[in-house]
Amino acid sequence: MVAPGLARGFAAEAVPDPMSEAVLFPAMIEWSRAGCRGGFPDGGGPRPTVRLSASDDLQAAVDRMAGNGGGRVVLAPGDYPLRETLILRSNVTVRGSGVQATRLLLLQRGAFPGSRLDDHGFSTWTTGILAHRVQLAFLENLSIAFDPALPAPPTLRTHKAAFVNDPEGRTDLYVVSVRFSGCEDCGLRDCRILNSGSHPLMIEASRHVSVLRTEIDGSHNKGDLGNGYVNVTRSSHVLLSHLQVRDVRHLSLQNSDERFLCRYNVLVDSHLEVDVNYHNGDAGHNLVQDCRIDVPPWHWWGPFAAGVAGQHRPPGPGNLVFRCDATRTYSDPARNRREAPLPERVYRIRDHFDRAVPLVTDYAPAPARGTLCSREG
Repeated sequence: MVAPGLARGFAAEAVPDPMSEAVLFPAMIEWSRAGCRGGFPDGGGPRPTVRLSASDDLQAAVDRMAGNGGGRVVLAPGDYPLRETLILRSNVTVRGSGVQATRLLLLQRGAFPGSRLDDHGFSTWTTGILAHRVQLAFLENLSIAFDPALPAPPTLRTHKAAFVNDPEGRTDLYVVSVRFSGCEDCGLRDCRILNSGSHPLMIEASRHVSVLRTEIDGSHNKGDLGNGYVNVTRSSHVLLSHLQVRDVRHLSLQNSDERFLCRYNVLVDSHLEVDVNYHNGDAGHNLVQDCRIDVPPWHWWGPFAAGVAGQHRPPGPGNLVFRCDATRTYSDPARNRREAPLPERVYRIRDHFDRAVPLVTDYAPAPARGTLCSREG
């Protein structure tokens, strides 16, 4: 599994040790602030709580709780079919009874939206569970599965061509499973996101979002034109910790504009079977630390990847990789290739498309305290 690491996030304040490290690693303080400020609401305590069964109206319960100032909506074991988008509200936690016990079944359908944005600059993807311009909205302790009546999504384990769109001619599976759009201090933890229509998770134009202890497995649409991503786009101070990700196209860090810079995002203590892709013009200063990245023979990219010159902008400056076991594996083990191999060195993602230079380049010795971000617990 992953290297030992973070227990529950980062301490609120961190000061780099010596001044030389402050110069080498100026983003350390920002990385220590990644994730939801204040953490997730405690599972107990005096917060108002309503308990639902699968026959109850989940959206109505969320709306009532929000109207009363917030609280928890606790779901009993069972399957909860969602035929319309479930809208998460500020100050409301939707909590299941466990990933094996509570399933939200996404039965929506959507056409490919292309790159269209709405009047506020947000994407127009059909979405299963949406947090839109809210604060302190949380989802935890449950599974989210896209229409289990469908055949399983193609993977390269079983299909020669798995990075495709419209599998078996189905053109209406362009649905994001979970999307945080224009949010602050929201999160997802102890969840499974299975067999998504397209993107399993989109964090868009948001700040201080936490995704913790979550498994992401499978996507139907994984072809080009931007499908099948764990997608952090135009967002900052996102914390991705203790993730397991497989059978999607990329985990991507990408896209910045003058209002929403993609920077100070942190991926730690995670096990990926896909690449980390600095796909298109992030603002730099993102951190990957203490991750195991096993890219299998059927995946098309190495552990760290970027877009294509002429189609995408290059990665931003100051993206660092530290103490990761990152390997591109092949059917012939003699061909296996490790990237950023030395635990005593910090590596940098190159910020240009010069193919003569490896994507990951040696940058600096390890920080004196052995981490680029503060650890709590």
